[in-house]
Amino acid sequence: MFIAQYYGKKDYAGISKVFRLVLYIAGIVAALFVLGTIFFSEGIMHFLTNEPELIRMGGEYLKYVGVSYLLSAISQVYLTFEIPANVIAFGSPCKVYREINEHDEEYYFKDRRFDERPESL
Repeated sequence: MFIAQYYGKKDYAGISKVFRLVLYIAGIVAALFVLGTIFFSEGIMHFLTNEPELIRMGGEYLKYVGVSYLLSAISQVYLTFEIPANVIAFGSPCKVYREINEHDEEYYFKDRRFDERPESL
């Protein structure tokens, strides 16, 4: 929402500030997940199963996979900020599906119109 407001005002310094803030927050959250998977991997696995062999193997796996959380967080922030305005985009990685047009203002799904008159309760 802040990005849209800054973009409308053509305040690119504001956009850059929000980008850095989001990147910083995502990095901190991801770093906490990385530390959790490294130091508490077997404890995390106890939530998922009570079989000792699965806990041991899953704990080892989490130690390696946990590092990817930091890289994923950084890449998701960059991908999110590269999506242009006024488009429908989804997926991982996020891709533009199509632009939003006049049809979208009248219809909410294929040929189903928005009902301008609310139904009485």
